Amino acid sequence: MGRYAAILSWGFNTAAALVAGILGGQYLDRRWGTEPWLSLAGVILAIVVSLVSLVREIMRLEKMDRR
Repeated sequence: MGRYAAILSWGFNTAAALVAGILGGQYLDRRWGTEPWLSLAGVILAIVVSLVSLVREIMRLEKMDRR
């Protein structure tokens, strides 16, 4: 997979994680009456997961460059 495809893939994964975190958090907030805390937790979790994914992808690309 090329560099641009990897970056594009990371972008889509980040967007999907954010949407899932927001929607899941909103659903749980409505269900348990904890608004806005679970929505915020979902967004923060999505950001952390996305950053970990970005770091792993950068490390993988750097490893490919060394070859």
